[in-house]
Amino acid sequence: MPIKTVKAAEKLRKAEVRMAEKMAKAEAKAAKKLATTEAKAAKKLAKAQARAAKRYWRTRPVKRGIKIDLLAEAREAEERWRNHPIKRAAWIAGFCVSVMLLWLLELQLAINLSQLKSRSLEKRFADIRGRTARAHDYLLKSAEIDQKLAAMDRLATNRFLWAPLLNALQKIMIDDIQVTRLTGDQKYTIEGPRTFGTGSRKVVVPGDIVERTSLHIEARDKSTNEQSYLKYKDSLSSCDYFVNNLRSRDGFILEGVLNLPDPGKSGASNQFVTFVLSSRFPVVRHGE
Repeated sequence: MPIKTVKAAEKLRKAEVRMAEKMAKAEAKAAKKLATTEAKAAKKLAKAQARAAKRYWRTRPVKRGIKIDLLAEAREAEERWRNHPIKRAAWIAGFCVSVMLLWLLELQLAINLSQLKSRSLEKRFADIRGRTARAHDYLLKSAEIDQKLAAMDRLATNRFLWAPLLNALQKIMIDDIQVTRLTGDQKYTIEGPRTFGTGSRKVVVPGDIVERTSLHIEARDKSTNEQSYLKYKDSLSSCDYFVNNLRSRDGFILEGVLNLPDPGKSGASNQFVTFVLSSRFPVVRHGE
């Protein structure tokens, strides 16, 4: 087929298509105008029919029936009772009483809970007070025991020791002196509290445990007219141990009467002088 024929056929086809499009658009516009015209006509017709019906029903006589309400009085009485002030007051009073009862119930519950809590706290307080009293008694007993232990410790620490005294005595040796008896006396006495002065100047001195220690030495002097017992006494008084503990350089004294030899008697007991030296250590107070 020649090319010119094909181009001519294509142009013809395009022209037909454009013609068909134009015809379709024209038909669509015509259909739209027709529909709009028909709608306007239908609307006008509906309005005319409505006006005609309205005129018809206005001109036509209406038949009215007679209605009798047999419950009108009862309904009116019920309505009056519903709106009566006494009923409203009764409703308000009932509401107030209900609120008051609820409040009283809540208050009673709160009181019961408070009483339960109070009894529980009282029980706990009584328990704590009992334990506190027991703890206080234990503390008092513990303090008393500590005080006694401290006093015993002071007594044990500050007690008088006889070993250093015997050691000092054995180092003092005087010719013709024979120690026959050594007596140590140690006493503890309890002194109660004492009060001095009156009024604002009143002073209370607590009680003490008083320790008194004394030493007695019985000896024989076998010297002849040399009075060796005086040398022995001076040696004891100048000993460092006795000077430090007796706090004096003349801590020993002759006690009693010297048993001098009797020239008219014979025998071994008449050949020496018997004497007693005594000393008293300072009083020691152990506070209670």
